[in-house]
Amino acid sequence: MPAADPPAHLLLTLRQADEVVACLRRGEVLRCGRKPGNDLVLDDTKVSREHFRIEWPAGAERPVLVDLGSANGVLLDGARVGERTELAEHGRIEAGDSTLKFALTNVAAERLARAYNLPDDSGEFTLESRDDLHGSFEDRDDLHELLRGLERSKRSGTLHLEAPAPCLLTFAAGRVMSATWGPLRDLAALERAIELERGVFRFSNVLKPAEASLDLSISDFLQRGF
Repeated sequence: MPAADPPAHLLLTLRQADEVVACLRRGEVLRCGRKPGNDLVLDDTKVSREHFRIEWPAGAERPVLVDLGSANGVLLDGARVGERTELAEHGRIEAGDSTLKFALTNVAAERLARAYNLPDDSGEFTLESRDDLHGSFEDRDDLHELLRGLERSKRSGTLHLEAPAPCLLTFAAGRVMSATWGPLRDLAALERAIELERGVFRFSNVLKPAEASLDLSISDFLQRGF
């Protein structure tokens, strides 16, 4: 069986204080440091003038984090990296006192259209014939078990959570594709959602593909404490 082609629409997004500060596509390089002229300038006295770069070779599935001989090193999810380290789906990069959250995203509508042989429009689709789910959760552990259960059973659809603001999580074959919490989107919204202590939920098989996706494992996300 021939090897699968690497995903064509992946995008690496970096956030600082929940604000998108940089994006990287396959075939590009992002240079980060304190010196003006870097692609991403970090105003931090503990950051070297040329601290690290993220490179994504055109034929590679994942981007690579490269320490440029910085004085204080680079941490990836709390561990100091060697010269070159491949990035996972999401995590944290720390340089000096600066923290960047990163995530690999893609275009959910195109992915879902390929996976389920759907038309390429943005209408709503019913992706499976299993029953809708509804109920309540009494604490955060209950909510997290609900999310893991949707992953284990590879559910596809939309999870509606009762929250101070409208909260929706979309799933495709058990993976979280997108998240919204009021005006928040994707990682910022998902981080807020998993902190809910108690509430009511409804899972519907109906899904409206989103333009930006997370495409991540909720179990990995919760385990990392992202």
